[in-house]
Amino acid sequence: MSTTFGSQRGWFRMGLPGAMAALMIWQIAGCAPVPVPPRSLPTSGWRMYGLNPAHQTIIDDPALKLPQNVSWTAHIPGKPIGQAMSAMATGEASYSGYLYADTLSGKLVKINPTTGKIVWTWRGPNQIMTTPVFYRTGHLSLVIVGLGNNVMTGMSGPRSAYYSEYYRGTGPSGVYAVNEVTGVTVWSFRTRGEAMPTPVVTGGRVFAPTGGRHLYVLDAATGRLVRRIPDFGFDSMSSPVLARGLVIFGVNDPEEYLAYDARSLSLRWAFEMPSAVGGMSPPAEAHGIAVFEAAVVPQRYRTITKAVLGEYRQYAYGVRLSDGKLLWRRDLGRGLKPSSGMIAGGACILGGTAYMLSPVTGYVYALDVATGAELWSTTLPGAVPNHGQFPGGIAKGHPVLYNGRLYVGAADKSVWELDPKTGKVVGSVALPGPATAAGPLILNGRLVVVTANGDVVMRGVPPAPAAPGSGRGKTGGGA
Repeated sequence: MSTTFGSQRGWFRMGLPGAMAALMIWQIAGCAPVPVPPRSLPTSGWRMYGLNPAHQTIIDDPALKLPQNVSWTAHIPGKPIGQAMSAMATGEASYSGYLYADTLSGKLVKINPTTGKIVWTWRGPNQIMTTPVFYRTGHLSLVIVGLGNNVMTGMSGPRSAYYSEYYRGTGPSGVYAVNEVTGVTVWSFRTRGEAMPTPVVTGGRVFAPTGGRHLYVLDAATGRLVRRIPDFGFDSMSSPVLARGLVIFGVNDPEEYLAYDARSLSLRWAFEMPSAVGGMSPPAEAHGIAVFEAAVVPQRYRTITKAVLGEYRQYAYGVRLSDGKLLWRRDLGRGLKPSSGMIAGGACILGGTAYMLSPVTGYVYALDVATGAELWSTTLPGAVPNHGQFPGGIAKGHPVLYNGRLYVGAADKSVWELDPKTGKVVGSVALPGPATAAGPLILNGRLVVVTANGDVVMRGVPPAPAAPGSGRGKTGGGA
């Protein structure tokens, strides 16, 4: 299959002044700002999927006093969390030391991390699949989520970028901001097509790519439209990363990754992937290299709708952040479409190594960020690689590296612990249900995971392996 990468098409995209249009803003009355309790606030917060560009979801919040052996399970009634990309944020994420989880039934809940008790529940008019992100302005702290489902609308035949009515998301869709203290809606903004990807909050703006083939830029304090940018493709679950002033995400139909300047809102580069068919993962970034995954299919399937595709090949890519130039591409292997329908995995990066998951192959990988060289690959216990159905298969999402262990959520009701140097399984944490696409979170040395049964779980993690000759291991801090 021939593939063209890294084409620069900014002049074509930005020459569409007619695409600028105002959409409805729902301003809910009667929501007086509530002061946030005074405390030493961090200088940054949870403002994108995976907390930071490297997707290392580790928070050490000195102001949050968790009991040493705290362990609990909080169940969210109603439709389960399912395969949502999101679940929680805390500490510097919300400025108040609470966890936040959302569900496919449109619920957003605030959870006390010390007790596991639900503080408040907010209900939206559609599914929520985003990680809650946060914005603080003066006396008001906001929790921001996107709503929408994955139902396709418009064209049902062969895929084509020329059919503008072929987009994803039915019913009420949009971006909502909720008062972090009271759980009351502060503002909402309707979008055409789902807002399933987690938005980015930066510079007082919310960047929300959607299933309606547009990137919406909103004022974070009021929800007012700043700009609606046509990106031609629809974004399913490729939550954008904010890296060195660029907002980067992947779209489908046509398949490509786009990088927008967060200040000027101009398109910096477009990385085209004409042989891909979807599975655009949330990009991660480190050392000036953006890393992501996508799926391709044999040429004979290219004219068939994605819904009936069988065999996939999964590829990982490393792209130079400054100009979108392809640095490397790694073939991760082949497999059938997973039963969950989720094609792409996710990655976290630390120390020049990208740790990646592939629901298509059933493997976990360690790749060199600079070259794409495979350092190791492994399957989880019970996984059946290359057959599309994984009894113990990995969940879509990103792993997290902490205290010398790589934590990977799995569909067999486990979080598996791997040696990050070799990929060898060294332990596991049992869950009450299958892990979802929300990657694990480490909060003050405790593991927080969500399950497809609608549970938010806090468990302990083992101490770091003992240093040679020390006779003991460390008990705090991230790897």
